[in-house]
Amino acid sequence: MKKILIFSLFIMISGSVFTSEISSWEKLKKIIFYNSMGKHKLAVKTLKGLSFSEITRNEKIFFIKKLENLGNFYAEKKMYKTAELFYRKIEKSSKSYWQIQNSIEKLSRKKGALFYNFKNFMIQILYLVKNFDSSFLLLNLLINVIYYSGIFVFFIISIIFFLKYFKLLSNDIFFNEDKSLSVKNIFIFMILIFWPVLIFSGWIAFPFLISGLLWIYMDKTERNSTILLIIIIVFFSLLFSFNKFIEKNVTDDNFEIIESVSNGYLHDKEDYSKFDNELKVFQAYSYYEKGNFDVALDILLSTGERYDNIFKYNLMGAIYLQSGNLEKSTKIIKKALDIDENNKTALHNFTIGLARQKNTKVFNSYTKRFPKIIEYKSRIGDLEEIRLSDNILWKRLLSSSNENFSIVSFVLSILKGIFKLPVLYFFLIFFIYRIIIKKIFNNTGESTNCSKCNKIIKETSIDMTHKFCDECYQLFMIKDLVFQEAKISKEEQLNKTKVRKLSIIALISFVFPGINLNFKGRIFSYVIISILFYSLFFFSVAGIFLFNKIYSMNPILLNITLILSFVFYLLLNLYSIKGSEYDGI
Repeated sequence: MKKILIFSLFIMISGSVFTSEISSWEKLKKIIFYNSMGKHKLAVKTLKGLSFSEITRNEKIFFIKKLENLGNFYAEKKMYKTAELFYRKIEKSSKSYWQIQNSIEKLSRKKGALFYNFKNFMIQILYLVKNFDSSFLLLNLLINVIYYSGIFVFFIISIIFFLKYFKLLSNDIFFNEDKSLSVKNIFIFMILIFWPVLIFSGWIAFPFLISGLLWIYMDKTERNSTILLIIIIVFFSLLFSFNKFIEKNVTDDNFEIIESVSNGYLHDKEDYSKFDNELKVFQAYSYYEKGNFDVALDILLSTGERYDNIFKYNLMGAIYLQSGNLEKSTKIIKKALDIDENNKTALHNFTIGLARQKNTKVFNSYTKRFPKIIEYKSRIGDLEEIRLSDNILWKRLLSSSNENFSIVSFVLSILKGIFKLPVLYFFLIFFIYRIIIKKIFNNTGESTNCSKCNKIIKETSIDMTHKFCDECYQLFMIKDLVFQEAKISKEEQLNKTKVRKLSIIALISFVFPGINLNFKGRIFSYVIISILFYSLFFFSVAGIFLFNKIYSMNPILLNITLILSFVFYLLLNLYSIKGSEYDGI
């Protein structure tokens, strides 16, 4: 420990003696040294003067980790104000390090705050969206979740249909008129159920098969809700096809090269000479960041004079400014301003180039064309930092790694992907089964339930104005005092059965919230609310698992989403018990 302190002191002293201005690296070393010596005020003072402008993207990660560790150290020491200064320095200097908001929120908990800070929450969402890796992960996860949530809800509803109507279906097709089993019909039915599953595999097929086979028994509300759910799943399938498209592109070899360039990797001339112009510009930026100005300039010049790009001109202008070629720098940066006269980097560096020429006449002549340089002149300092946006990654991802985005090619790729999804074929099976079930089994749809006791009866054997079995008709429709005692006994028996079934449904609703809405004729509400609930719940659970696996922490967004899903769970169950008596039980 003593050797480390002596070494740190030597570095600090040598840095202050041999350099007129202390570099970012030297300032970081001084902060670490002051911290180790317990001189916290000096550490904070040095921190305020620390700048990230001199360091590369890869070096910035090292800086951030060091500062975050120091912030954590002060937080453990209950020096909360000092800890927050370190965290806020990271927040201000790096717009992509979303993890720092977690540290700030943990600090708030230690200070006694009970709720999340909305400002920190929104800042982190902004960082997550700006960062390609995290934004891709969130988007990919969200689309997968809502797609499978929709199918999962359809699966639950199909199971309810199966439990509600399978006895009716079996009564119509499994038994002959003499009440004997029809082996032929059972065999045909088994084929109808299992042949698609054997070909396509997976549980996704069953909701479509079951709904198609039981369509004839459903009431109007159930049919409308099923059609609505299928329309929703079709839309989700479009999103899922888009998701598969970007998943495929992100693992493509060409995109991996683009991502490596974006992350600062330096390719050899043999490789970057084959790049398209846009990619060459970003490769030049990586060389510029490393201080290889000559190589960066050669790459930029190789794009040709016809290739107009703001980032290219800003980069070339900065290189010429660094080398002292002021006239050429202003000439190049002016091309950037001709494309976008409000570009801040171009305005800032253009003003610096003009000011360094110390030619008032030239400066005044440009103020007529670019009046904002007057404002920039009063506050110019160092060169404006040129930042590489992650937008290029999204653009290249959507254009299949090509320089130019083609909407026609993009749409065709999405549509092509849809036809690869088995769900579309299940839709077709659903509509076919709706039509052929009555033609294959002539008796389908004849059975129904008694409105009072749920006993299976044949619609052809009853008056169509009501659906009562003979016993219930005698007891409840014919007003005869002779049946009064039997009627009361029957009512008590039916009420016990109803309470038992309500209790079972209530228990099931703890696992599948709101499921009893299906028995109240409110399936439409169940479809919409349940898709929202399962999307929230699965998104938060799967997201927490993925982010912890990749980043060793998860964003505040996922914690809040998980809390919201539990609130939604309670509200959904409360809403489901509100209303009328259960129907069809």
